[in-house]
Amino acid sequence: MKPEVIRFPLLVVCVILLTSCGSAIPQPGAWTGSEEEFGQIGFVVSEESTSVTEINPILSPNWSCGDVKVTEIMGYTGGDGTYPITEGNFEVELVLLVGESIFEVSLDDKLIIEGSFDGAQRASGTWEFDFPERGGNCSGTWTAEP
Repeated sequence: MKPEVIRFPLLVVCVILLTSCGSAIPQPGAWTGSEEEFGQIGFVVSEESTSVTEINPILSPNWSCGDVKVTEIMGYTGGDGTYPITEGNFEVELVLLVGESIFEVSLDDKLIIEGSFDGAQRASGTWEFDFPERGGNCSGTWTAEP
């Protein structure tokens, strides 16, 4: 009598390897998430799942950080670049346009968004606002799904 051989499908092995290696391949397309203090975050993962190609933070109407209120932020630059996804992680640094006119803007006012894909359908990370000349530094966490 021959011993019985148990075979695992290749798909199961690949899923186990992706989970154990900590490098998740995110689903391509639009992702959205929210965080109570911050507001909403939206970003786009490339068709190849190798980069974030667009990011769009939307601040809550009641948001503030130190002396900076949401009404003082005219916008941001840098949200339409390409940010590589390396071993399931990405980082985006945006320069915030804060003040009553473009002449008051400091290139030191930043929003840094870091993220990790926990799988094809879930991402989480941190956000940090830094306003060195205005005395504000705030941070928190976020989660997102496609």
